[in-house]
Amino acid sequence: LFILKFRMKLSRRKFIIGGVVASTGVLVGGVAGMNLLSYFNKNKNIRNLNKELYDYGIVCGFGNTPDGKPLPIEQKRIDVGIELYFNKKIKRLLLSAGKPVNRDVSGARVMANYALEKSVPSSDIDIDEEAMTTAGNAYWTKVNYLLPNKRTTNVVVTSGGHMPRTKYLFDEFLGSPIWTDYYSETSSL
Repeated sequence: LFILKFRMKLSRRKFIIGGVVASTGVLVGGVAGMNLLSYFNKNKNIRNLNKELYDYGIVCGFGNTPDGKPLPIEQKRIDVGIELYFNKKIKRLLLSAGKPVNRDVSGARVMANYALEKSVPSSDIDIDEEAMTTAGNAYWTKVNYLLPNKRTTNVVVTSGGHMPRTKYLFDEFLGSPIWTDYYSETSSL
């Protein structure tokens, strides 16, 4: 009986200590989560161009229709990239989107076809067909295009709601010596 009571007291102590530890974890996690939320909220609609001319306008894909047309969100992103190109803010477009399992063509190629229809010369379009995620957009553009071609000034174009994740990942993956600015097409997706 004494051993049973001692174990019950010990179990209560463990329960109380466990509760305190869990509460502290929730509090710390909550504070970290609030900081992350703050970071994401303040980085939604960015339209800063700090340079006169950028090597690349990197457009992140969003998806395409079964008949090979960009979805409306992706079309807005490409339109912004094309606008930057024709306003002589970027030298080239780098269109980044992989090939979904259920499609015959990559998102990057769909965006390239759209840009060609809008009179962007094919000589000024590069396509990254390896990226399947935002992290992939950042990684593969760096590895396959930015570093080998010494493209050190770039502007990333995406949607307002996608901007926080995009900015975070591109900042993490690209780093120095690559200069990266961000330009939102301002939609919520």
